[in-house]
Amino acid sequence: MPEHIHWLFELGARLSLGRVLARFKAETRAELSERELVWQRDFFEHRLRPAEGIEDYGLYIFLNPYRAALLDSTETWAGWYCPKPGCFNFTGLLQTNGTPPPEWIGLPVPGTLAVGE
Repeated sequence: MPEHIHWLFELGARLSLGRVLARFKAETRAELSERELVWQRDFFEHRLRPAEGIEDYGLYIFLNPYRAALLDSTETWAGWYCPKPGCFNFTGLLQTNGTPPPEWIGLPVPGTLAVGE
């Protein structure tokens, strides 16, 4: 996404979410500065509750640039990174080039997702 990031990860016991994001921003600040960009001061977060499925959130994040018309359904999203692709069932249903089936893009976002918090 050109102006924001979706990041789905599991917190460890040592660092709070605020500390993780502070470190991430510190590590990427120089790279952004070279492009005359800066991180915004605040952030929005959503902690998954036990009743919420990681699959739905992973698919939401994956489809985000396609739904925003930043990518055509035939284009591979270079910004998608998943170190454990097998943790999401939907990755096994992607086209052979890693793109979503075109009909996925028009599917409504499940109302159970807490997005934009």
